[in-house]
Amino acid sequence: MSLSPSDAQKLVAFLRFMEENKDLMVGYNTKVPVEGYLMIGSLTVLFFDYLVTFDREVNYVWSSPWSLGLPLFYLNRYVPFIDLALFVHIQFSYLANERCHQHVSVAIWLVSVPSFFGQMIIVLRTCALWQNSRLIVWFLLLISCATLGVTSVFTARTLANMTYNVLTSVFIDNITGKTDDIELSTIQSRAASRMDRDWIT
Repeated sequence: MSLSPSDAQKLVAFLRFMEENKDLMVGYNTKVPVEGYLMIGSLTVLFFDYLVTFDREVNYVWSSPWSLGLPLFYLNRYVPFIDLALFVHIQFSYLANERCHQHVSVAIWLVSVPSFFGQMIIVLRTCALWQNSRLIVWFLLLISCATLGVTSVFTARTLANMTYNVLTSVFIDNITGKTDDIELSTIQSRAASRMDRDWIT
């Protein structure tokens, strides 16, 4: 999608207007807590997804033998409830600055670290697709550890200097860490489909 020259000019004019009139944005969130409403919507969708898939969890996960993927599954499935509930609490509570910083720090780490566990589920699946090839296992392990390290450093630095702006560093894990897994899964699935065999077992 590209902007027409008139759209680009309107966007530039709007951004210039916002830069010149910063005082108009002061307190906008106190009157209409849009982020809080979005988080409540997200929590609702999360509960709905949980209710719709709970019977599958009982049938397929509860009775499965213990493996590395099992605790990763539970962390990936249940930590978002805690995280979103904490974010909703922050949005609709009037907290002292220090208390708010503590709550936000916990919530941000609950986004950052469990997303690594979600990535590890994809890594395990990709390794299985590649029949645990040492090269693929070591490559994905290296990328995952590097991603976790970089995400942790940026998240810690951002939290240390927090001004309550949008935190982009926690999404580094999602952008970089899952791309290589998806590419490797796609390569393997294409190869398997060419061989006309069932590649998901």
